Amino acid sequence: MTNTISVVIPCYNAAAFLREAIDSALAQTRPADEVLVVDDASTDGSVEVALSFGDRIRLLRSPNARGTGHGATANRGIMASTGAYIAFLHADDVWLPPHLEKVAGLLDRWPEAGVAFSRYEFMGARSGTWLEEETLRWDGPRDVFEVIMRHMMQVPSVSVVRRCVAAMTGGFDEGRPFLSDDLDFFARCAMRHKFMACPEITVRYRWHAGQCSANPHGTLINAARYRVRIAADVRALADMRERAAQIDDRIRMSWEEELEQAWRKRNFPGLRQMARYGLSEPAYRAVTWPYAVKSRAPAWILHAWDRCRGRKPDGETQNTA
Repeated sequence: MTNTISVVIPCYNAAAFLREAIDSALAQTRPADEVLVVDDASTDGSVEVALSFGDRIRLLRSPNARGTGHGATANRGIMASTGAYIAFLHADDVWLPPHLEKVAGLLDRWPEAGVAFSRYEFMGARSGTWLEEETLRWDGPRDVFEVIMRHMMQVPSVSVVRRCVAAMTGGFDEGRPFLSDDLDFFARCAMRHKFMACPEITVRYRWHAGQCSANPHGTLINAARYRVRIAADVRALADMRERAAQIDDRIRMSWEEELEQAWRKRNFPGLRQMARYGLSEPAYRAVTWPYAVKSRAPAWILHAWDRCRGRKPDGETQNTA
């Protein structure tokens, strides 16, 4: 049995990319039952691009002339859609033709899975792929909550979610206080539902200056804030408290790994930005202190340290402290 699929494309000032995204949604080997473009008060011609597709898509406009943000835009698409499955596609990304066939097909096959996702490759200002193929060769749906609380596994464009799961999760955080509302959404999906993975690359994820993830350290801090908030919710839920210690451990490990990566790259501006936040957050304070000290060490000490360890610095930026 195959279920109906709604494609939801949140859009804000993506006229340069939107046509390619919509074309990819319409060129699927398993056609979607509807494609919704949800525009958030774009001012760059995105609406005109969407209108050029006529009745092959549905266009929803923001009720607010100043826009409502990504969370509210995505939720408006979810609420207006009719499919049993919701497939998200960001307006600057592109699906390969078998994306829905491969990923939605996993939900058909595995009714106990609430979310299915695939791998993606970068395009634009960055190259490479996300996640190794072998790590996603699963023999069945998995509980990935603790994994997501340590490492972000996916972006919306690789994901297909059951409508009932999106409803139970409450959709995306419309307040979006920390920007990384996709992490919050998928982590909350994973609290109660299993995920299933497709090891194939079915999406091209565009990296460009206009996206939030182009500011990596700010994005990392936003994700860390969401993780703290989700961990607090876990402690407050009676049926989840037994997992609270593991979740607290995962979020500390995630934060320490990001600090270590910035340190190894000798990215001192980024490391200092992260250290300021980490010292202000009790959940991360203990693991942040050593890196806060390192980020302020004089350059001659760092060079001596690298020589003693036989390491050639590969820093992105220099320490000017």
